[in-house]
Amino acid sequence: MDPTLTGLIDGIPPERLALAAVAATVLALVLLVALGVQLGKRRRAQRGSAEAWGHLRTVTGTMREGIVAYDMKLRLTFVNPAFERLTGYSEEDLRDQEFLQYIHPDDRPAVTAEWERLAQGASLPDQEYRVVTSAGQERWSSSSWEPMRDDSGRQIGYLGTEFDITERK
Repeated sequence: MDPTLTGLIDGIPPERLALAAVAATVLALVLLVALGVQLGKRRRAQRGSAEAWGHLRTVTGTMREGIVAYDMKLRLTFVNPAFERLTGYSEEDLRDQEFLQYIHPDDRPAVTAEWERLAQGASLPDQEYRVVTSAGQERWSSSSWEPMRDDSGRQIGYLGTEFDITERK
C-alpha cells in the first residue's frame, strides 16, 4: 500500500472507517438497484416498441396501398408488403439502396426538391412519379408524404403512402 495512504488511514478512527465502508456499500447497492430499474424500463420499452411494430405490420399487411417510412437520416425504417409488390424489391433490398433509388431517375430530382418542405414539417400530398421495379419495369405511383412525430411532437421521420396508378396512366 502507498505509504501516504497508510498514514492517512492510520489517522482515521476505526468507527469512521467502518461507517464510510457501510455508506459506500449502501451507495453501491442504491446504484445497482437504480441500474436494474433503468434496464427494466428499457426492456419494457423495447418490448412495447416491438409489439407496436408487430401491430403496424399486421394492420398494413393487408392494405393495397404501399407504406414506406424513413428516419430523419433518410434510412428506411418500414415497408409493407404492398410497397414491396409495387417496387418488386424486398425490404432488405430497399435498405441496401440509396434514398428513393426506386423512383425513376428522371422523376427523382422533382421529388427530392420537395423533400426540404417535408423535412421542415410540411406534408407532400399528391405526388406522382414513376417507380422502376426490380425487373426494370416502370410503374406509376401516386404518393402522399407526411412527417412522423414522436409523443412530444418532435419530427422523427417521414411516412409515405404509395398507390399504383399505372392502369390509369
